[in-house]
Amino acid sequence: MDYAASAPTYQISKDLLKAPFDITGVKIPCFMVAGTGKVDAGDGKNSGICPLVELQEKYNKISDDVLKVIA
Repeated sequence: MDYAASAPTYQISKDLLKAPFDITGVKIPCFMVAGTGKVDAGDGKNSGICPLVELQEKYNKISDDVLKVIA
């Protein structure tokens, strides 16, 4: 079983860190979770840890052939 504790949600984070990240490569069961409080979600744009809207975009990029859950 594989487990990822975090993944970049903001494109700017990816660009600033120059860290390649392609969620479409996920081929194993995946559970994604995001909070909606201020620390977690921020303003829903460019702050917070993992805004729900950003997580939803990443979730939708994972193939429907993969068992995936979002909460």
